[in-house]
Parts: sequence; C-alpha cells; structure tokens
Amino acid sequence: MELFTNVDLFLSHMHETYGLWLYVVLGLIFFLESGVFFTGPFLPGDSLLFVAGATAAAGVLDPWAVILGSTVGALFGNIVGFLFGAWIGKRLFTHESSKWFNQENLQKAKLFFDKHGGNAVALARFIPLIRSLIPVVAGSSKMNFMLFNIYSALSALAWTCISTALGYWLGSIPFIKDNLSWLVVGSILIVIVGILGSAVYKKRKEK
Repeated sequence: MELFTNVDLFLSHMHETYGLWLYVVLGLIFFLESGVFFTGPFLPGDSLLFVAGATAAAGVLDPWAVILGSTVGALFGNIVGFLFGAWIGKRLFTHESSKWFNQENLQKAKLFFDKHGGNAVALARFIPLIRSLIPVVAGSSKMNFMLFNIYSALSALAWTCISTALGYWLGSIPFIKDNLSWLVVGSILIVIVGILGSAVYKKRKEK
C-alpha cells in the first residue's frame, strides 16, 4: 500500500535508477497498445499519459521525454498494425471471431474507415476502442503507406501532446499535486474495472 500512497517518490526513484529506460518502457506500452490490436483496448493509454503529465508537473518526469517516447511507440505500433493488415488482407474480415479476432469490432472499424478514409487514422488515435484496429483495417484496405504514416505521425503527436499537457496542467493544481498518488490509484482502478467489465460483457454475449 505504501507504493500507491507514495507513487511520486517511487517514480522519482525509478527515474534516478533507470533514467531513459523509464521512457523506453512508456513507449513500449504505447507500441503494444497500437500495434497488438487484440491487447490494445486493455492497456491504459489515455490514463497513463494523463498521469505521466501530472507526474511531470511534480518534477519527477521530463514532459518532453514523455511525449517523445509515447509518440515514437504509438507510431511504430501503428506501422506494425498496418503491415499486419496488408499481409493478411481481406482474410481479416472472413476469419472467425476468437480471443484474437473480434469480428464485430473489426466491422465497426471498417465502417469507420470507409466513411472517413485517411482521416479515420487521425481520428482513431483519440478513440480507445478502435485505436488499435484502424491501422490493421487501413493496411488490409491497401491505403497508401506514406499517407498512412503522415496521418499516423501527426495524430500520435497531437494525442500525446494534448494528453500530457492536460495532465501537466492539472498536476500543477495544488490539490491534485498533493493527491497525485490517489490519482494514480484511481486510474489503475478504472483500468481494472474496464478490463473486468469487458470480460463480463463478452461472457454474457457468448451465452
């Protein structure tokens, strides 16, 4: 329990011990969220960036390093998703649903992509449920790779800047700064509730 109530001191110690590796791990999390589309919805992307920004306001993390690591991780994750979609092609939409493939979500992502085109790549970065699916759909739809990367890079940068800045601004408020540890605990609980809720929903749908 001491870890959760002194998270700022814990992160400060981690930063002093591991330095840049802390930002590499941060980037890896966003890489997995963006590139491994069957795990993306279960990773705390938005809340993690928010907390990282608030922690940066407390002087523990470097906000620019947070933005750089997160943007690079998200960008390369999108590239992996795109290449996977290009490799599997239209088979993506004929594969039976499983724990790796959810056809209902894939079809929603495809409709979103068909409606918005390249803009879907940029917009999806701000929508957790389809964030990890749109790159795969874009690849399977043979979207121009260079154009995809332009949309992907700009949206990833905008998303990380906005989310980190929001967390940084709120983290500068004395009340939030003094209760940063509980903010982290709350974010973790939200993620856990989201995962459990998703699992229960899937079980009920299967019945």
